[in-house]
Amino acid sequence: MNYTIKHTDKIFSGHVFDIQVDHIEYDSGNKSRRETVIHPGGAVIVAVKPNGKIILVKQFRHPFKDFIYELPAGKLDKNEDPLVCAKRELIEETGYRTNNITKLGQIYTSPGYCNEILHIYLAKDLI
Repeated sequence: MNYTIKHTDKIFSGHVFDIQVDHIEYDSGNKSRRETVIHPGGAVIVAVKPNGKIILVKQFRHPFKDFIYELPAGKLDKNEDPLVCAKRELIEETGYRTNNITKLGQIYTSPGYCNEILHIYLAKDLI
């Protein structure tokens, strides 16, 4: 890191995320700020039916003012294990459950301005 955080201001506290501004000073002496969306993260499930088809859910998404199709997913509760979240969201959003769920990895959704991490799971043998 080529800068020091001088101070941080939390400028918004919301239901889903917060926003903070870090006031920074580079090693060169230049000053700047970094705005970051603070998000608890989530779990997304690639749920594969016995015929090989992947389950998508149709959700209305306010930013687009439209319905979109997406993989089942949900926000982590505070200090929640991502696997617990994945199992819960699979049931809530699709009605399916499984004992065969494997973590595939994780992704940083928008690393330029958000600290959200999505944990990705593969669910097979759906009931």
